[in-house]
Amino acid sequence: NNLLDQMQFYFKADDIELEFDNQALLAIAQKAQELDIGARGLKAVLEQSMMPLMYQITELKKQNKNKLVITEEMITTSTRTEEYEV
Repeated sequence: NNLLDQMQFYFKADDIELEFDNQALLAIAQKAQELDIGARGLKAVLEQSMMPLMYQITELKKQNKNKLVITEEMITTSTRTEEYEV
């Protein structure tokens, strides 16, 4: 099971398409490398980065948002999605 596919599955269950841009993927890998936690740590980094967004799914649905593009900034900061165009 691909980690990105798993995350996309969670959001798709709520009818939200999830997409990662290339810079976001690099940021996830860099965080794992900086923490010296290796490949297994990628899941932890991804979940830690995505958890705040997962708590906003209900709000996204209320706003009729059906697609969320994950960017580098969303991975490296803890800013809420309403501060981004989704």
